[in-house]
Amino acid sequence: MRLLDKPKDIFSGGNQILQTIETIEPSLIKLEDVGKILHLLDDIPIVAVTCEDVDEVLDQFAEATMHGENVAELMPLIYQHIMKCLCCQPKYQALLRVLQAVRA
Repeated sequence: MRLLDKPKDIFSGGNQILQTIETIEPSLIKLEDVGKILHLLDDIPIVAVTCEDVDEVLDQFAEATMHGENVAELMPLIYQHIMKCLCCQPKYQALLRVLQAVRA
C-alpha cells in the first residue's frame, strides 16, 4: 500500500491522518511522496483561527516581529493565518509600517 493511494481517505480529517500514517510501513513511503504529503498537509488547518482571533493579538504579533522575534515559532497558528488571509495580511503589513515610522 502506497501512502498516496487514497489521499481523500488519508486527508479528510484530523486524527485520521495520524492513524493512517502510523499504520504504514516506513519502508513503503517513497521520497517523492514526502513532498506531496507535506504540500497536502500545508493546506489543512490544524486549528481554525479566525480573523477576530488575529485582531486580538495583532499588535503583540507585530511588536514581536519588530523586536526580531521568531513569530512563526512564538505564534504559529496566528502566523499561518496571517500569511494566508487576504484580510489580515494587509492589516499586519500596515501595522508594521506604522511601527517602523514611529521607530524612525
